[in-house]
Amino acid sequence: MKNRYINKKIISILLFLFCGILLHAQDKLLTDEQKVADFEYLYQVLSENYPFFGVAQRQHGIDWLSKKEEYTARIKSTKTDSAFIFTLKSVLDELGCGHVHFNCTRWADDGYSKLYHEAAEKDANYKKWAEMFDNPKTRTKYWAPILEKGESNAEENNESSPQKPNYSDTVIADGKIAIMTIRTFSYFRIKSDKEKIDELFDKISDCEALIINIHDNSGGDHAYWQNNIVSRLIHEPVTYDMYPVIKDGEINRYFYSDFFNKGQLLQKDNRLPNIPEELLTEKYYVLDDRDTIYTDNPVTFHGKIYLLVSKSVFSASENFAQFCKTTGWATVAGEQTGGDGIGGDPIIVLLPESGILVCYPALVGLNHNGSLNFEERTVPDMPIDGHNADERLDNLIKAILQN
Repeated sequence: MKNRYINKKIISILLFLFCGILLHAQDKLLTDEQKVADFEYLYQVLSENYPFFGVAQRQHGIDWLSKKEEYTARIKSTKTDSAFIFTLKSVLDELGCGHVHFNCTRWADDGYSKLYHEAAEKDANYKKWAEMFDNPKTRTKYWAPILEKGESNAEENNESSPQKPNYSDTVIADGKIAIMTIRTFSYFRIKSDKEKIDELFDKISDCEALIINIHDNSGGDHAYWQNNIVSRLIHEPVTYDMYPVIKDGEINRYFYSDFFNKGQLLQKDNRLPNIPEELLTEKYYVLDDRDTIYTDNPVTFHGKIYLLVSKSVFSASENFAQFCKTTGWATVAGEQTGGDGIGGDPIIVLLPESGILVCYPALVGLNHNGSLNFEERTVPDMPIDGHNADERLDNLIKAILQN
């Protein structure tokens, strides 16, 4: 009995030590050489394909490409895998672009992979995105928990606030003004929020104004606003023009081969006088693109529509703001938006040593004056001041009632 007890105790100690070594090894997956190799690969990819280096320099004074040695030293000095990925994140954050991120790594098994595989079944072009998740070198299962832990630590340092619903609505001022507030245009909320939106639309026939409040909406899927909102509120098709551009890089050509086949080399154009100089010197392609939204079960509403925006409006919600601005379908009210709403899905890059997936924007858009939408964003038709979302909404309501 004594010997058996000793053997069990020894085995328990060995297992404990082994688990400790394994956990430590999991946080020391990469050598210094591998970390540097991954960064150098990503640096090369971005230098050849990324479109917003000029914007970072003009807006933030960051000459990102000139800081390669500094960034390499920061990457090389990291002692753990956790430190590596978060240092890499801080380096990429200096670009000041919300579409450069690790979301495809963090959320690969929580929706991203499934979403792109479903898209690939409907559109063969998305196979290139879906294949990135299936690559045997991809290690999202290893890196996702590390990123999740970092998110948890950040949340613990922030004051807790009650969770607000993604969609809410109300009718005020004796039935004169209807308000819908939408926090995200998430692909996963399109169907569930549609039912609530339809309920509101059944009640607004006598309203004089509708405020679509996307003040704090940072994006999602353009199908949300096109199908759930615009197609219900229009009584005839609405067509709008867009000018997407893309840098002539090898990876960009792989993901967006059709665009290069249809597009033309971007040149000075009197229609688009404010094209940034780097887009003319670094070889970009442009496409005169046109999209049409068709009416679907139209609502009996003939009042005025206002879109309330702020600097938080980005990506798909920025796309909505640009649509309203360029077509005049709704009055854009609030403050200048966050931009980057014209273009296509960010490209996914696989870092060969770590298996991390990194996203960056490639197909991006010009405003109708030629400026980059990411840089100039959308200037409201009706500036509305306010220290926060509630105050700006109140000021918009007052302005509507006064008029």
